[in-house]
Amino acid sequence: MLVVTIVLCYSVISPIIIAFGLAHVAIGWLVTRNQALKVYVTKYESYGEMWPHMVFRILAAMILYQVTMFGYFGVKEFVYTPLLVPLPIITFLFGFIAHKKFHRSFHHIPLKIAAIEQSTQVDLEQVYTSFIPPSLEIKHHQPPV
Repeated sequence: MLVVTIVLCYSVISPIIIAFGLAHVAIGWLVTRNQALKVYVTKYESYGEMWPHMVFRILAAMILYQVTMFGYFGVKEFVYTPLLVPLPIITFLFGFIAHKKFHRSFHHIPLKIAAIEQSTQVDLEQVYTSFIPPSLEIKHHQPPV
């Protein structure tokens, strides 16, 4: 999210940064997707509890971007700068309405998911030891009899 905020803020001053920010986010998405599918063993599920935090950070980045854009255009004496004043207000209003409408549903796990009993337990010790190369395994030496 920090990269998105920085790219949004500086895209007003130098639009070329959008390409580098997009490349960074795309490569990060590919790496994270690969790790999530092939490397990480998830022990829990959050059921969307992280989403309200991400929405808050996205809205904060948007407001910072809009204030930066308003200030930069004001310094450059752009004629249509006063038309940008409603943007942060609309963003705050959207965040307030979204919070009122959707925030409640993220605090409670749906009954359908809560009723499902955890059927399988992953043996994490077996998962960890299965990825040790043979050259690094500890072999117990048994003396000849």
